[in-house]
Amino acid sequence: MKRALRILKDKRGIAIETALLFMLVIFSLCALITSVATIGRHQAKLESDVLVADVLIDQIGEDFIDYLAGGEESDFDAAGEKYDCKVDKEENISTLTLTKKGTESVVLYIEAEKTGAEVKILRWRYSAP
Repeated sequence: MKRALRILKDKRGIAIETALLFMLVIFSLCALITSVATIGRHQAKLESDVLVADVLIDQIGEDFIDYLAGGEESDFDAAGEKYDCKVDKEENISTLTLTKKGTESVVLYIEAEKTGAEVKILRWRYSAP
């Protein structure tokens, strides 16, 4: 018993314990860095997907305004496989309602008024996609 206490007090006697402790600390820091990098990569991919969806939504809205201005016949109502497009026309005011396919979740709502050759945007409202 006396010898065991003497080993723990001796600096040479705790070399293995110190090495194991440092290995545990280094392993923990490596695991932390790996998990932060993985989460960051996943978040970057999500942000990229949201950006692509936002650009598609804006492009559909711009095509609708071009169509109202008398531009070429556009396929703005062919919103792809993700969105349904509904266009309503009253006298001078036209509305575009873009919803997620299969749901009633509105992604983009545009209300525009055409007076002569000019198109005035009255509302351009987003919802969370």
